[in-house]
Amino acid sequence: MSEPASYGYNNNRQSVCPRHPDQVTYVRCGRCGRLACGNCQIPLEVGMMCVDCMQQVRADQPARRITRSKPVVTYALIALNVLVWALQ
Repeated sequence: MSEPASYGYNNNRQSVCPRHPDQVTYVRCGRCGRLACGNCQIPLEVGMMCVDCMQQVRADQPARRITRSKPVVTYALIALNVLVWALQ
């Protein structure tokens, strides 16, 4: 009789994704250390995060409102360049 597989490992002691037990993986989440297959990975600037940790991070962060304002500095630089060109 075979022993039951532990979380993240199958009966052959291969590391598998907990969400997709048919996917062998050796990649661990940078936040929780859980194994994650290619379908369960969220790539970051450095490393990756599993989908469960990403959902938790998004739930913990307050919703940010993105406001669109006019690029005042850019317009000022363009005007300055046009003024210098006209003076030449």
